[in-house]
Formats: sequence, C-alpha cells, structure tokens
Amino acid sequence: MVIPVFNRREITLGCLEHLHAIGVMGWCQVVVADGGSSDGTVQAIRTRFPEVTVLEGRWWWMEGIRAGMEHAQNQGADMYVWLNDDCRPTAGSVEALVDRAHTTGHVCGGVTRSPLGAYAGMRKTSFGLRPLDVSALKPGEVLPVDSLVGNFVAWPGKVVAATGLPDAVVFPHLCADHYYTLEAGRHGFPRELVGGVEAEDVHPDMGWARQSILRGDQPVGFVARWLLQWNPRAGLLPELRLHRRFWGPAGVLIPLGPWLKKWLLLSLRIVLPKALRSRL
Repeated sequence: MVIPVFNRREITLGCLEHLHAIGVMGWCQVVVADGGSSDGTVQAIRTRFPEVTVLEGRWWWMEGIRAGMEHAQNQGADMYVWLNDDCRPTAGSVEALVDRAHTTGHVCGGVTRSPLGAYAGMRKTSFGLRPLDVSALKPGEVLPVDSLVGNFVAWPGKVVAATGLPDAVVFPHLCADHYYTLEAGRHGFPRELVGGVEAEDVHPDMGWARQSILRGDQPVGFVARWLLQWNPRAGLLPELRLHRRFWGPAGVLIPLGPWLKKWLLLSLRIVLPKALRSRL
C-alpha cells in the first residue's frame, strides 16, 4: 500500500492509526512516500509505526506514488494499493478490494465519500471525462468505468508490468490518476468500481473549487493566478496533455471550454456589483 504525504502530520498519523486498528498492517506492507515534509511527519511515523517503510524525496502526488510502487516492485510485490492519507477505508474494504483485483486481474477502485460528495469513477465521452452516479451502487455490485479517482485503488502486478510504472514526469500531480487508469484501459485491462468497498474522506480539501467563481469569497487575484498556471503539475497544462494523449490532437480543445467559461465568470464577478452577484 502506497500513501503519498506532505506536511499533514496529524492526518497522516491518523490514517496509519486507522489502518492499524482495522487490521490492515497485519497483512499489508505500508509504504509512505513523503514529499519533503517539514512538520515532523517522517520522524513521527518512524517512532510510532516502525513497521511502516518511509521513503523521502521532493515529490508531488504521482511522483510519490511512483517512488512507492518502484520500491514495492523491487520487493517483489504482486499487488499495489493507492491510498490518500485523508481517506479512512471501512473495515474489510481493503481486503475486499485486493481480493477482487486478485481474482479478476482488473484495476479496482473503492468509493470515497465526504460531505462534498463521492469521489469514484468516470466515463470517457467525446467531450472528456464525466463523473458516474454511484448512489445506487450496492454492496457486491460492480460498475465498469473508464477512469478512477486515485484515492483508493488496487492494481494487480500484471497490470503494472504491462503498462509500466506511472509517467510521473508528464503527469506528476494533476490528472495523474486519470492518466494511469486510462493507460491501463489502453492495454486492455478493465477498470471497475466495487460496491460496498468504501473510504471516508476526513479532510475534503476542495477549497474554492467547490464554490461559485461568480459568488465565491476567494480574492479575484487568487482565482486568476490559478487559471493562469502553466506548470506541469497544476492548472490547464496537465488537462491539455491528458486530452491530447487519449482523445487525439483535437482533444486539446476539450478542456478549453470550461477554462474559458471560468474566465467569463471571473470577468462578470469583477464587473457586476456584489449585491447583484449574491442573488445570481
């Protein structure tokens, strides 16, 4: 199990304590990939959980995932589980997810729930990835998907052997989970959500992204800087790369529509009086 972390000591420790409490550490080797925390995360893990392997580097999310998977691969792992440190799997969910992935050879994901909604599977359409409604997914049922959100996913070793380790240079952070699950599909491996396999997101840090750009309370400059990011880890560039890779050259047009829409909303926010915006 690979858990990428960065400067969230108490959340990370809470995750490890939860995994210990539900018995996962008794049968699963846990690898924490720390991306350069300065809050004492590494020291605290090594003191309280000496059985956990801690890798240290200067990593973003997928860079940490890859480092952990590479370490596990060198140890002869035949199954890899991604888990975010703010996710708390329900008792038996890790076992059920791994068992399903081992039995079928499919890439299997669990449903992560939070007060902001469920993070789960996506369907690939002509206009990009669309979230699937998982409200009716019952325990024991399986829902085929095209892409999985990377909070809680099991990867059989044969999938990793065929696709190779994740390309953390092109996709070091944003869109990385969708890239890798779509890549598995390109190699012929089914992806699916497993009903009843769930985790709770105890720290749904969606920030302003879950707010209305038009009425949101984030400063205009903050939103503008976010929309103008062109680094390889965030902003529009990773979306352009993802859509170019899996939708072809014309795919770069897909994320431009939502991006331009956000700029329009931001422009209206600047022009319209606050009293009027609050009623929209």
